[in-house]
Amino acid sequence: MIEQKYGRYEKTKVWNMFKIDHYKDFYEKLAYLYPKTFQVHCSSLKVGNEVIATHVGIYDKKTFYYLMPANNLNEWEKYSPGRLLLMKLLEWSINNKLSIFDFTIGGEAYKKIWCNQEISLYYSLKPMTLKGKVYCNYLFWKSYIKKTTYLSKIARKIKSYFS
Repeated sequence: MIEQKYGRYEKTKVWNMFKIDHYKDFYEKLAYLYPKTFQVHCSSLKVGNEVIATHVGIYDKKTFYYLMPANNLNEWEKYSPGRLLLMKLLEWSINNKLSIFDFTIGGEAYKKIWCNQEISLYYSLKPMTLKGKVYCNYLFWKSYIKKTTYLSKIARKIKSYFS
């Protein structure tokens, strides 16, 4: 999954979370957890010996959490292997009497096709100290710069200049 997702992030030129060890470690270490409250679920869709789609998620007594789907950008893409694996995961969840299939965070369009309920998530930061105010200000400007195309381009140029 990590290999497929890494390749897709690189090919589509979006932020690659797997370049940061903490994200990679999280998924790699899931296999070694023995939790009492949830189970790790890893799945793949293969054609012969070739893995064309993968998914890593977790589930508990009633909910399946769809965490990290991935697939290859190759000749199989036109057959929507990710969608086929998703359908198998939904079927598996029903067969195992899970009542909720949680697509987790993210506004991807395909999630809206499958959902009958959406829950908006919000967060709020309230600084309590001067250090907290400085940090919240930093987060605000960081977010603002990312959202502003013009400033984002300038920031990337400055960053590349110092790299």
